[in-house]
Amino acid sequence: MKLNYIKTLFVAILVIFTTTANAFVKYDNGATVSYYIISTSDLTVRISDFDTSYEGEYIIPSYVSYDGKSYSVTSIGKYAFKGCKGLTSVTIPNSVTSIGSAAFENCTNLTSVTISNGSIGYEAFYNCYGLTSLTIKEGVTSIGSGAFFLCKSLTSVTIPNSVTSIGNHAFYSCEGLTEVYIGNSVTSIGNSAFEKCKGLTEVTIPNSVTSIGDHAFESCTNLTSVTIPNSVTSIGNHAFDGCSGLTSVTIPNSVTSIGDYAFDGCSGLTSVTISNGSIGNYAFEKCSGLTSLTIKEGVTSIGDHAFESCKSLTSVTIPNSVTSIGYEAFYNCSGLTSVTIKEGVTSIGNSAFYNCSGLTSVTIPNSVTSIGYKTFYKCYGLTSITIPNSVTSIGNSAFYGCSGLTSVTIPNSVTSIEEGAFEECKGLTEVTISNGSIGSYAFYNCSGLTSLTIKEGVTSIGDHAFDGCKGLTEVTIPNSVTSIGNYAFEECKGLTSVTISNGSIGKCAFYNCSGLTSLTIKEGVTSIGSAAFNGCTNLTSVTIKEGVTSIGSTAFSGCKGLTSVTIPNSVTSIGNSAFYGCSGLTSVTIPNSVTSIEEGAFYKCANLTSVTIPNSVTSIGNNAFRECKGLTSVISLIPAEDLFTISTNVFIYVDKTKCTLYVPEGAKSTYETTSGWNQFTNIIESDFSSIEDNNISTSEIKVIAGNGIDICNYYGKLQVINLAGQVLKETYVNGSAQITLPKGVYIIVTDNSSQKVVL
Repeated sequence: MKLNYIKTLFVAILVIFTTTANAFVKYDNGATVSYYIISTSDLTVRISDFDTSYEGEYIIPSYVSYDGKSYSVTSIGKYAFKGCKGLTSVTIPNSVTSIGSAAFENCTNLTSVTISNGSIGYEAFYNCYGLTSLTIKEGVTSIGSGAFFLCKSLTSVTIPNSVTSIGNHAFYSCEGLTEVYIGNSVTSIGNSAFEKCKGLTEVTIPNSVTSIGDHAFESCTNLTSVTIPNSVTSIGNHAFDGCSGLTSVTIPNSVTSIGDYAFDGCSGLTSVTISNGSIGNYAFEKCSGLTSLTIKEGVTSIGDHAFESCKSLTSVTIPNSVTSIGYEAFYNCSGLTSVTIKEGVTSIGNSAFYNCSGLTSVTIPNSVTSIGYKTFYKCYGLTSITIPNSVTSIGNSAFYGCSGLTSVTIPNSVTSIEEGAFEECKGLTEVTISNGSIGSYAFYNCSGLTSLTIKEGVTSIGDHAFDGCKGLTEVTIPNSVTSIGNYAFEECKGLTSVTISNGSIGKCAFYNCSGLTSLTIKEGVTSIGSAAFNGCTNLTSVTIKEGVTSIGSTAFSGCKGLTSVTIPNSVTSIGNSAFYGCSGLTSVTIPNSVTSIEEGAFYKCANLTSVTIPNSVTSIGNNAFRECKGLTSVISLIPAEDLFTISTNVFIYVDKTKCTLYVPEGAKSTYETTSGWNQFTNIIESDFSSIEDNNISTSEIKVIAGNGIDICNYYGKLQVINLAGQVLKETYVNGSAQITLPKGVYIIVTDNSSQKVVL
């Protein structure tokens, strides 16, 4: 006995007996031990403090005597042996029914413990990393949370039948633990109970267990097999997360819930059968070795990311009982070739089969109402898809990058094809769309698309919807379409013919469609957006029907092949550079409805020979007719009282010594003194008073495409007059006549009326 023990003993006794009558100190087996009386009637005590300097083995007595009485030792108090680093072995008698929280915490040299009875408290043996031998006998009822946390040298554990619960973190990070036997009375395995037990190779879970807690066996990397009994109803979140050595697992019918990340990262797992309930989010994520997956009738839902990156999985059948497939459920399953989805599924989650690059076949049942965002994104191997009549929407980028897809049928039920739905489907050759809206980028860069049918029922075509569809040759857009988005058919260089019936034509809608030769804009179209037909170099003629109110900036800029254009009376403005660089344009008639000709409207129309400016125009922008070097006549119908100044740049680089300006009678002097107009050397007054439009029935005069007029059902005198007032032809018509004329604008005058004709 060390001398300082005697001193310590007397000091301790003095202190205790001066503070409480319920505590006393005993000197036992070379150590000072403090006891606290629990009950004077039952004569029970607990160990409340142990000498931290004690070294070696210690046997806790079943009884101690005090004040002439024998007391039963029934519990070990909180922190009682904490920090006893010299303690190597402890035997706990049957009389002890409870071991308190952190009772042996940081007893780092403790190698052997025998526990016979009662409950083991919270973190009772926390960080006893030297512990190699642990005997838990029949009589122990529960193992508390963190009881053996960080006992890294422990190699095996037998949990007797008397134990009913294993607490949270009970054996957390016991890295040396290789085998665990769990008795038949345990009903629950707590959260993280065996987490990071990296040496664990085998575990037997008895039929008494009903739940496996969150993280229960997480990161047990050497665990190769586990049998989950029929008693288990739930497998907690992360329960077997990171068990990379696990090769097989059987999940019984009793399990109704597989938690989030339950088997995440079990890369060695090759076969799984799931019979019932719900499969949690990320449940089998990164199970890269999984080749066989059986999902039986009884499974109700597949969670988000449930089988993400299961790259060895080749086929999946989803039974009738499943109602939903979660977000990114089979994301990046690159080995998946076949998917069968049975009736019952109503929604396929966003990115459900994202980057399943090997997928060649998919069956979508009639129960599905929507195909979500990026559902089949980059499924390169997919060659055909049938979308059932139950589907009402195809989500953003749903089939993005499915470059092997050659055909798709979109049923009448679909009312929304969302942004990028079939973007970059370069193998797609034929599409029929019957209803609803076509979203932005819906068929962007589908360069193999040669046949496109847009039926009555489609209401709008989004921005860039068919941008880059270079194989497309012909498009008819029905009356039901009320808007064609910006860049909708940009770079469709193979497109030769377009008919547009209604609504608005967006910015750059047909930009750089260099193969376009035929364009029909019907009544119902209300506006032509900026650069709508910019760069359509092979477009030769354009007829714009009544209804269009504005021609946007650069709308026909760069249309070098354009030789004639008809602008209807409904147009009120011609935008900036609307016909910039239309070098083939020889004549243009601006209707009486136009109030403004904006900057650069006819800039560089080098072959334009004649232009008529109606009296409705109130402003002409800078450079409107700049470099129109072929102009020989400008006919202005603006009377003297309404004349306005124009910039000297309006007709810059037009030879105003050779180009004649025709003006109304009596207005010459006003033009000669008004800035901009006074640059013309030759200003000639003409009588335009007899020119009135639309007084002859359309049944009487008919334009012959390109070169003349056809008169029928008319008897009497007829004159053909150009807008400079010159009579080009005078004749008598006896019922019908044909008159051949070069392209231009003419007034056909009969006995009592007149009509403007544009050839």
